[in-house]
Amino acid sequence: MLPTVPALSVSVLALAVSLGTLFYNRKKDGRARRQSIVDDFWLRKVVAPVSIEPFLKSTTTLCATLPDSKWAANAVQSFWTDQMEESGKLSVAFMAFNLIDQPLRASITGMLEEIDDVLAEYCGALQHSVTNQGTPPPPDRNQAIEAIQAVCMKVYSAVKTHQENVG
Repeated sequence: MLPTVPALSVSVLALAVSLGTLFYNRKKDGRARRQSIVDDFWLRKVVAPVSIEPFLKSTTTLCATLPDSKWAANAVQSFWTDQMEESGKLSVAFMAFNLIDQPLRASITGMLEEIDDVLAEYCGALQHSVTNQGTPPPPDRNQAIEAIQAVCMKVYSAVKTHQENVG
């Protein structure tokens, strides 16, 4: 019996490694499948086209067309009203994130509200300045754009982090 101990030990070790490999591969394949479904299909094919892509376009346009002190007060008000309608549409579009991750959707909704707050403060201060012929001085347009872009980066970062953690 003593001469068969090394062979028996190697056989048991090989069996343990084989079973470990089997379980590891099943777990890895399950994770890859889940990632494929959530990331590749739901995020890339369903959610991104209805929420992320319009958000990117909308915020890019918003930053490019943000009014300055040369605008009339009623034009600033009209701009703000239009942007609030657009924000409402984006908020509804981001509801699609409920299909993937409800806490992520809630987080993004809060970030969209941050953009609304920046825009409301900027447009309100600009209207007040324009109406009173520059008293107080108009708010800093570049600072408002930077604040909007910072929130946009937070949205993209949250989505990216979610993608990295899928599976």
